[in-house]
Amino acid sequence: MSRRVALLALALVLVGCAGPSAVSTTASPVAAAPVPTRPVGVAWRWTSPAPLHDVLRAGAGVVAVDDEGVTALDGSSGAERWRYAVPGRRLTAAQAGPDGRSLVLLHDGGSVTVLDALTGAPRWADEVDGEPVPLLTDTVVVLARSSAGGVEREARDLATGDRLWTRGTAPGCEERTVDAQWSLGTVPAAARCAGRTVLRGLDERTGDDRWTVDAEPSEAAGGAGLASATDGTLVVVTGPEPRLLVDPRTGSVRARVPRVAGSPLLGAGLPRIELLNRIVPAVAVLDLASGTAVPTPPTACADPALLVLPATTVQACSDELGDSAVVGTGPPIELGALAPDDGAPLGRPARTPEDPVLVAAPGAVVVANRSSRTVVVGLR
Repeated sequence: MSRRVALLALALVLVGCAGPSAVSTTASPVAAAPVPTRPVGVAWRWTSPAPLHDVLRAGAGVVAVDDEGVTALDGSSGAERWRYAVPGRRLTAAQAGPDGRSLVLLHDGGSVTVLDALTGAPRWADEVDGEPVPLLTDTVVVLARSSAGGVEREARDLATGDRLWTRGTAPGCEERTVDAQWSLGTVPAAARCAGRTVLRGLDERTGDDRWTVDAEPSEAAGGAGLASATDGTLVVVTGPEPRLLVDPRTGSVRARVPRVAGSPLLGAGLPRIELLNRIVPAVAVLDLASGTAVPTPPTACADPALLVLPATTVQACSDELGDSAVVGTGPPIELGALAPDDGAPLGRPARTPEDPVLVAAPGAVVVANRSSRTVVVGLR
């Protein structure tokens, strides 16, 4: 029996709890490579076999998310490591934990599956009500649902699936529809209470308050919202003025950004800021020490995707001139076509290419487009 067949057989046994339709392979654990500090060129290319929805930092590289499942790629080589899919069941959400070791999948009809992101081995699966939105720490997934009374949260252990706690919106407070979040140490929850925005840090294991931050007077009902960095180190309260960037581990305010300065952007990489009152859209690096925006080097396109690394910036362009990436002030790195049209049928409605996705991952800085046919490129 070949190694690949053996791995597939093992994976099918492991995914029994996820339903007989789940098909997957697994891989052996490996040491994840460091994230490149200053990539200089294209190291590998991989073509998605199905319409691509996202690329996530996870495991030993990245996970490519398509219509039905996920494929893990090695960050150093671009080789496929493992695959998990449920044919005929639409994947509605995929999210990696802050440490990149866990992957949470939600499928239509109300199911949640947690995989080991390094090996692809399923940890647990369960049927759930509705289609909740996940918030991940390194040890807990919180399934959040909007309700008439606000937001209901149910915490599960990432390793076992055990229910840890449930909690709703505090009496007399209002919350907006929740978005996917990442956090370290606590579960952030922002609500509008008596005309003020209150940010709470809920203990990830118990759901009890560990700290609270008064984020100043709030806007109209439901104006308090949250965004977060994918490594879990920062959350930003998006409703009040100024915008507060908070460390979820301690509740300490790292920066206060006035509305006139721009909108803080958190996600992959270090914080950015979308500059306001500009004729041409612009994004700059956000200096946490001073709360000011540091302009990024110019690029060949008007609205590049931006990834801020500790030592440099990476900007990706996708326009009529082609697809390229610029590292710092260096020359453009030609990526080839990220969304090629080779005439082959997909069997699914076509998707219009969007702005490039940039991910700082073990072994590579990864660039891709969310489109019907996508080439994922690793820079190193």
